Amino acid sequence: MKQLSILTIALGGVLCCTVSRADITSISYADVGDGAFTITPYSWTGDAASWTCPVNGAQFWGPGRVEGTITADTAADPIVTLANQIVNDSTFAWTLYDVNVYLSQNFTLSAVDVTLPPDWTVSSVTQPTLVNSPLGAYEAQMVFSSGTPVQVGQELDFNYSFSFTGATSYSFTQEVIPVPEPAIFGLMPVGALLWGGFMAGLRRKRIS
Repeated sequence: MKQLSILTIALGGVLCCTVSRADITSISYADVGDGAFTITPYSWTGDAASWTCPVNGAQFWGPGRVEGTITADTAADPIVTLANQIVNDSTFAWTLYDVNVYLSQNFTLSAVDVTLPPDWTVSSVTQPTLVNSPLGAYEAQMVFSSGTPVQVGQELDFNYSFSFTGATSYSFTQEVIPVPEPAIFGLMPVGALLWGGFMAGLRRKRIS
């Protein structure tokens, strides 16, 4: 009976260690200041195994970036969720939206979702690979696609979570890239031809 009790305690200890997570003690982030993507800077201190952070911003062009740091009390696997609410302040409607996430340590993406507009969907999720980019050692990718394009002045809302391990201090970057309607791409060659004709006409006038 005594041996059974010792075994039960030992198994309980193993299970507790297996499911335990580090506690996040601080998170802070801000946009990089280049004007492409502006957000309200965010800073939090506390003690939580998981935490949801708001990213409330406006996108003027792409790519836009947010950079931040996360600290934890142990090198286990806390979970951070980024809840994005992004206003289209660019010059075109969005039909696709690419999101790249970089972290200084390996990590796992989960709970990827787009909630506004309601007919947008998650097209693809690529788990992190080692890239050793200046933005971070590991990169993951998400692509959101439209039913209804996000017009200028409208909002795109999406969420995702990431968990990570291996250190107590992490740096991360969220990179967001809006993609215009295909019709805009079709107009680009026409615009280039018109501009070329205009410049050729000016040259002919100068020669004559």
